[in-house]
Amino acid sequence: MQEFIAKVATHIEHVKKVGEHCNTEETTKQALILPLFKRNTSVTP
Repeated sequence: MQEFIAKVATHIEHVKKVGEHCNTEETTKQALILPLFKRNTSVTP
């Protein structure tokens, strides 16, 4: 669980850095949503 929390915290920092540059639905998806899924694919329950 700690690994998941650390990955979410890292993603939060990523969102803070690039979120303001997302002007469209597509850039939001590419920059903010998809990286969250890619980072968490290795997390096991």
